[in-house]
Amino acid sequence: MFYNRQRLHSALGYVSPAEYGRRDRAAGSVVQCPRNRGQAQCQQRTPCAKVPPGKGVQRMSNVSGSVRLRPTRIGLLVRPSQTNHQLIRQFLRLCACLWGGRYNPIIPVARTLPSEWARRLPRNTSGHDLADGYIDFFEPDVFVEAEPGLAQELGIVSERHLERRVVPLSEFILKRETRAPDFAFGLNIFDVYQHRYDHELQFVRRHSPTFAAFEKAHSNHAFFELVFGVLPTQKDIAYIGKGYIDAFQPKLLVPTPESAIEALRARHGTPLSVTHFAIDRESGSHSDVTIYFFDSSKTIDVIDFWNLGLWKMNLIPVEISWARTFAPFLLDVIKKNYRPIPGNAFGTMHTTHVEFGRSISNSAARAAASLLRGVPDGAVGYSLEYVQPFWAKHYSRMVTRPRPVRLTSAEEDFETTVDSDATFVTVPSLAPEFAQRFGAGENHARWSNVIRISSLTDVQERAPIYPTNVRNADYPRISFGSTGGIVTREGFVFPQQHMRLRNSLNLKRHQDAVIGWLKTRAIEAEVSSAGRNAEQVVRSQGGLGSNILAHEGTLQLLDRMAKTVHESKDGTAAQFPDRTARISDWKEVVGRRREELPRIALSDFTDRNIIRLGVAVSCPRCEQENWYDLNRVDYLLQCERCLGEYNFPQGDLRFGEQDWRFRVVGPFSLPNFAHGAYSTALTLRVLFSGTMTRATMTWSPGLNLKRGGVAREVDFVAWYCEDRLVSHEREPAVVFGETKSFGSDAFQAKDVARMRELGEWFPGSFLMLSTLKRQISPEEKNRLQRLARWARVPRKDGTPRAWVIVLTGNELFFTWSVGHTWKELGGKHAQVAEREGTHLGDLATLSDLTQQLYLDMPSLESDLGRRHRWRRSPARREG
Repeated sequence: MFYNRQRLHSALGYVSPAEYGRRDRAAGSVVQCPRNRGQAQCQQRTPCAKVPPGKGVQRMSNVSGSVRLRPTRIGLLVRPSQTNHQLIRQFLRLCACLWGGRYNPIIPVARTLPSEWARRLPRNTSGHDLADGYIDFFEPDVFVEAEPGLAQELGIVSERHLERRVVPLSEFILKRETRAPDFAFGLNIFDVYQHRYDHELQFVRRHSPTFAAFEKAHSNHAFFELVFGVLPTQKDIAYIGKGYIDAFQPKLLVPTPESAIEALRARHGTPLSVTHFAIDRESGSHSDVTIYFFDSSKTIDVIDFWNLGLWKMNLIPVEISWARTFAPFLLDVIKKNYRPIPGNAFGTMHTTHVEFGRSISNSAARAAASLLRGVPDGAVGYSLEYVQPFWAKHYSRMVTRPRPVRLTSAEEDFETTVDSDATFVTVPSLAPEFAQRFGAGENHARWSNVIRISSLTDVQERAPIYPTNVRNADYPRISFGSTGGIVTREGFVFPQQHMRLRNSLNLKRHQDAVIGWLKTRAIEAEVSSAGRNAEQVVRSQGGLGSNILAHEGTLQLLDRMAKTVHESKDGTAAQFPDRTARISDWKEVVGRRREELPRIALSDFTDRNIIRLGVAVSCPRCEQENWYDLNRVDYLLQCERCLGEYNFPQGDLRFGEQDWRFRVVGPFSLPNFAHGAYSTALTLRVLFSGTMTRATMTWSPGLNLKRGGVAREVDFVAWYCEDRLVSHEREPAVVFGETKSFGSDAFQAKDVARMRELGEWFPGSFLMLSTLKRQISPEEKNRLQRLARWARVPRKDGTPRAWVIVLTGNELFFTWSVGHTWKELGGKHAQVAEREGTHLGDLATLSDLTQQLYLDMPSLESDLGRRHRWRRSPARREG
């Protein structure tokens, strides 16, 4: 949506060029533009000189989004050795004491990758790569260490603003003098027991749910802690187990295979299932039933099964030594599950999957599978592979990866209006209705609020997204005061301690957010002169999504007006005095754009102060033509050439369009296509709205970067997040831009080398190279091909070093969308656009396809897949 530029300037305290000149002359001094550092262009013509706003002027912005309530996500850091089996069981029992405790991940920390995890992973994957993958996948809010030093080993900052994000497992239980012991993180499940008893269990119900509890845990196996939950018996928190007995009056069972089958078949409520209370769970994978055989006496299988339940639902767990006892129950499950999928026109049936833990030998797996015979063909499928590396990244971003179960206890939208000068935005908070209002003094993370910004209308354009900072939450500081907060793929996560306290969200300006983020990576950055100009162009045109400049003829006319002398390719020269053009020239350009939507009118350019109407009058002394804007037209005029004064020729005007001229103003008066700002603005437009995808972006115009004495310049930096499916959260893509205009050999070797260096500084980033011309030269193609080949080399995790995206005028001047433009172009472009599954909102896909179109590269799938060296699991596992 466009806004009236003149009204906006008035509200912000900006002054017109005429008024600016009058104040300048009255003061008898030269006033420099504070934004453009006193460039002559700004002193004479641009309306960007800012004066203090008058009293009573208040600038407001609207912020809207959503707040989601979920349990605190606590990650256990532990060595995956057999000696830590009991420590993990201790953590599992504590999870049964916490609301949402079933969804606290276990993160294995090892310097050397255990052999059991090495299968199906790249050969050079380290133990720390495994831990990093788990952290990136689950994104814990806080951490618990099984032994000191594990968090530091992984680069996790343990304290932030006087609050602990990491506590030892031995200190997880908080002992208090005047109240019952509580926990360092998470909401005590006792609050749930009390609430459910008060509101449902104390009353006689016609159909009361049945609950079960196991009198004691198995001495060697962790099966009952993993599947049903076993409450701790130590004296400090024994009240929780007693509370479960008093509230639910469960059936007490002895931990045997038969009692486990009974609890599964009858679907008894258990201590672990009660932790799901008031939580909606959205599965991170398909919903078919999975039978999972494992050995719960082995640490590696305990970690695998527990984490499997954090992203896969409908699991039927089976202790491998109890396989024969479980067989009749499993056969019944398989047969009942084999039924048509509702609404499927092809008669596809639900099937049951059978998987095995890493510790299960091939012979034991085959013996267990042999017990499941006698079911219909196709009712069950077996996988002798180990648990898939769910955390591993894939070189194709279009491949559907598993994702953690999305937990939601409550969610509501918000919309608020704040002063644009305010640093923080106040956002409502959500709390479980069953929680005590105030928490323990040291527990600042009883539950969490996840905030997502969906709309932000702000003249200063604040940053709605950031890269994640789970390991080190020092930047960005998104919250007010000592309350910590982190950035994850979900959004801004605010741990909560008390009820009815509102969240204060710090929303920085785009360029401040990017510059601050670069500083945390030892890179000093400041906005360049070209960057300041590009920012003004984007603001003047009406924002990133504006199409007012997306027309080649419009840019050519603007550039001719911005030059005193224009030399064309054939050597001819044309002079354009005073940077003006006739009204007929502009009507011709606008007339060629009548078919565009939204429609472009001449008033769109004047309303945005891109061009300004004035009158052309010849000086009778020097016979040179002068241009005067409407504020300066008077009965007595001064010639800008000879400085002589003369009367306005009232009787000699032709009173037609030939007396009127348009002049470019502001950043549009700069030559060379506004010093490259047009290309930058149009490239950002492709990211923002060119792929028919709702995208969220944080961006900064051109920056001067300095790292270790090495200085580099980049035309823009952006964080891009595709919001195609809100539930499929992704890490924002980091994009660096190199933008060119119409130069015949624009992408020089130094430009390509600079982009490669940025790719080395930021592995996995997107390197976007764009030009306004429709075709790139053979020399440019060779240089960009070398960059693309370098970028395609897989990293340790199997993903490319970087992603190279090449855009031309075909994309930058799109009308409806890039895909629609490709179809209109026909030929190779149309073939690419019409491929099934083509989705240009995914930047990896855009990278792949633009390399095929403009660099004659093979598809990324065929090239990178061929070179990608995975260590495959053997076809058969040794018994």
